[in-house]
Amino acid sequence: MTEVYGLTDIGKSRDLNEDSFLIARNRHGALLLMVCDGIGGAVSGEVASAMACQIAKSSLKAPRFLKRTIRSMTGFIRR
Repeated sequence: MTEVYGLTDIGKSRDLNEDSFLIARNRHGALLLMVCDGIGGAVSGEVASAMACQIAKSSLKAPRFLKRTIRSMTGFIRR
């Protein structure tokens, strides 16, 4: 069994950690490790990175989850 942990760091120049990560398995048991950079200093970077992880997590249950996840995130980013 593989043990996986996630940790982000605020760094030296920010007041808020805008990064998010996801550790999850798909319906076949494959492990998905994802890091979303909040692009420090950008407006609502923490919201965007958290939403990207949420979209990926909800997409894990669907067939072809990776393709759908990328399309969903791209659509969200362009809005």
